Amino acid sequence: MPPKKSVTGRTPYNITFQRPDGTFGAWLRYAPNIWKATTEGRAVLVREYGEKARLVKVKPYVEPEPPDPAEGNPFAVGDILEYSWGYDQTNVDFYQVTRTTDKTIWLCEIKADAEETGFMCGKTVPRPGQFVGKELRKRVQFYRQGPYVKFPHGYAEKWDGFAKAFSTYA
Repeated sequence: MPPKKSVTGRTPYNITFQRPDGTFGAWLRYAPNIWKATTEGRAVLVREYGEKARLVKVKPYVEPEPPDPAEGNPFAVGDILEYSWGYDQTNVDFYQVTRTTDKTIWLCEIKADAEETGFMCGKTVPRPGQFVGKELRKRVQFYRQGPYVKFPHGYAEKWDGFAKAFSTYA
């Protein structure tokens, strides 16, 4: 629930809001002068959408603790990983974990549903259990933001459950 009065200072906040067209968005922003709250608990984003965007949630940002590699493999069978890559376009591939050990996962690419939302761009979501191609073996790596696995043009990390943006070219 939004705070009863405006946020000031230089603390970053996770801000979730609803746009006038009904879609949702999220920002990690420093809060001063970006939004104002009313006493009814409703708030509006002033700079981006004027009085028409409704604030849904404001939470102070807490830096996540880096994962401890000594705790073992954080991935489980059935987890979905997203791999976003590309130069002139953004390609999004999804993989599902099929087996695990302490330091290794086996995964297989899965199909995805894509919906075009604009000219040569859209949103895509995975279709769990609908495998494509052969199984890959990858070693689990750790970074400050969390665990990941390396791929030729980047890395894959656990999918957050939201549709991912893609673009096409040629």
